[in-house]
Amino acid sequence: AELIAEQEFLSTVPPMIHNHCKDDLKNCKPVAIASYEKIIDAETGPSEVDRFAAAIEGKAGLSVIAEEARECVWRELIINGKGNANTYRDRDGNGPDENQFDFTLEQMYKIQDEIQRMREKYSTGEWVGDAIAEALVEYLDSYLAANDEEIRFML
Repeated sequence: AELIAEQEFLSTVPPMIHNHCKDDLKNCKPVAIASYEKIIDAETGPSEVDRFAAAIEGKAGLSVIAEEARECVWRELIINGKGNANTYRDRDGNGPDENQFDFTLEQMYKIQDEIQRMREKYSTGEWVGDAIAEALVEYLDSYLAANDEEIRFML
């Protein structure tokens, strides 16, 4: 009930470009993109992490583990749940019931419209042939398909 009450106050957030991007950088485009769903997936996780790590590897002030160790570290953290950092597996189950986070049909349609808008933006114009944009479109396609399936169950 509390969550539903809070959702009533949500509003539309207009798209914007951060001032640092406009004023300080000549070519302000993302250098990497990752999907949480792909990071935790047993099939795609290691390659998703490796792609992301490769984008920051060699940058001043950043230490990245060796490429040959990444899959092992990923497996220990994600599959075997080891390490000293909390992950999604560590949720205690004492929060609100998951079904309280369901979206209404109207909200789902709005989400789909926004995902479709982003898909159209990043698959046309200056973004054609951009590897990061192509990866984003792939992620957006998977979200569109998953949401379409959820909408079918709601009807």
